[in-house]
Amino acid sequence: MTNGFAFNYKSKKIELERLISNLEDLGLDVSKYQQTLNEIVASCTKEVEEIQNKPKNAFTAAYLDSAHSRGFKSLQALSLELNKYNKLLKLYENVQIYKEAAEEGSILEENIAVYANNAIRSIIDLLACCDFADPNCEIILKKILPFYVIIIQKELLFHGNSVLLEFIEESGLSEIFRSAININLQDLKNKPSSLVGVIESDDNFINDVSKKLHEQYEKICAKIAKKKELAAAIDNKQSEKKATNKRRNDAKVTRLIASATATVVLLSGLIYGANKGVKALSSTKLYHTTKETYSTVDGLTRTTADYQEKIPAGEKILVVSYTPWEEFMTNNYTRTVVSADVSDIDYEKLEEYVALNLADLNNVNITNENSTNLSAKETYEQQITEVIRLIQNSNNYIVDSDNLAYRYSLLIVLLMLFVPWAIVKMSFLFAGVTDLSLIDASEIMRRLKIRKDCDKVLEELDKDISNLIAEYDANNKDLENLLYNFKHIYVKYRFLIEDPKVLDTYDTLIRKKGI
Repeated sequence: MTNGFAFNYKSKKIELERLISNLEDLGLDVSKYQQTLNEIVASCTKEVEEIQNKPKNAFTAAYLDSAHSRGFKSLQALSLELNKYNKLLKLYENVQIYKEAAEEGSILEENIAVYANNAIRSIIDLLACCDFADPNCEIILKKILPFYVIIIQKELLFHGNSVLLEFIEESGLSEIFRSAININLQDLKNKPSSLVGVIESDDNFINDVSKKLHEQYEKICAKIAKKKELAAAIDNKQSEKKATNKRRNDAKVTRLIASATATVVLLSGLIYGANKGVKALSSTKLYHTTKETYSTVDGLTRTTADYQEKIPAGEKILVVSYTPWEEFMTNNYTRTVVSADVSDIDYEKLEEYVALNLADLNNVNITNENSTNLSAKETYEQQITEVIRLIQNSNNYIVDSDNLAYRYSLLIVLLMLFVPWAIVKMSFLFAGVTDLSLIDASEIMRRLKIRKDCDKVLEELDKDISNLIAEYDANNKDLENLLYNFKHIYVKYRFLIEDPKVLDTYDTLIRKKGI
């Protein structure tokens, strides 16, 4: 089994290998760091192999632990050297949101201040970790700085001035932009603030306003079509609910047993109450749970949703690490699974939990998993770590009826009451009532089943209708926002629009609807 220091050593080794590879992909010269890493790994591997090749004794495990401890400390020292590049790499990944937002057209006049403030905080972080005399830092700067120019140009477009540009000038960074990416920020500032001038200087901005309005119009049409589709779906569900209610009401049990004695009425009440009681005792609530999973296999975060048992705090974060499969017999494999609940540790991103040393935590759970006949695709060579965040909505739940007691609650109750039911029927016979079809148990069961099935369908229909109405309201809100943005762009940049189709579109959407 892998000891604690071996686990930390392997985790840190994988972390540094990934970091050096990412830095190399950015064009940085990391050869000396790669060489240092190779030397540390080679030294630790050699020392471990020498210990393993010696006859095992009571101190073998301690020797191995010590060897991995020395290797881990060496890797930590290397990690500290690479820390500034790691911070710059994360910063580079974060600022790409500006380019993505510009390409998606989501940087608008009403939210440009948020982007500018985020960019200022980002530059402060950049100043804290960047050594401008380091050639590697200069390489990363050339990749980071253009993203800030996007925000500057957008501010100039919307307001004719830029808070971000003023901050850069006050911080004395204008020359850094000039030397790193050959951009004179003063030239940007002095250009005319008209729309055409700014558009021509911004490769990420849509050059043709008419094209932008066409795109807005297509989105509006899609939302209108969706609105009609959802309205029709709601009508269909409500019609289905009405038909189901009618079917349920037609299967009336009370008329069937109204002509019987008060004993029969009491018996039906007992059946209904006992059935409800059995259901209540055998059912549990499952709450809607959103599951976000980050895996070191591909560095991606995936989100799924299902219904799970109650999480007391409403949210839970787990870190689970899997060692590679080891074949201990022919076609028989084992691996160690280390897991810990880290809900009390607050990190912004799931990937940050990967760096945790699980051996230092108190609630670590270590288990072994066994498997047979693994395929090549199921095996892996490096440790896999997954970070799982579970978030529950306490207001969204379903009743778990997937058990025998719940499914067959009615049958259980009827079997329990079969004897008194038979006594009631016999009492009718002795009383001279010969037509017992009116109180036939099989007919009551048939009608009760119809009502039960209808109740289940009605519950699902209510849920579907509620979801459709929520989606309908959200679609309407999006439609209103699109119409507002369309009108705002049109009015502000009317002097640039020459396309008659766009003019007709405005007339159709805005004037005729009185928006």
